[in-house]
Amino acid sequence: MATYISDMDMEVIEEQLRALEDSELLDFWEQTQALAMSSDPHTAFDDAAGPEYEAMVLRELQLRSSRRLLSGF
Repeated sequence: MATYISDMDMEVIEEQLRALEDSELLDFWEQTQALAMSSDPHTAFDDAAGPEYEAMVLRELQLRSSRRLLSGF
């Protein structure tokens, strides 16, 4: 069964991702990938949410990378 994720929920998740350390952010991404590939219906990830979470993580990583480049490390 698919789960609808509202824009508001995504905003909250994006805020939480911003607060994570780099290693924690990558762990989050890894866990969402594992859930997306899970065959267990009780832990299976919503097919639509997986790409959304991945896109949020990638955006956050890109922002962090840009900030580092601008600050000169």
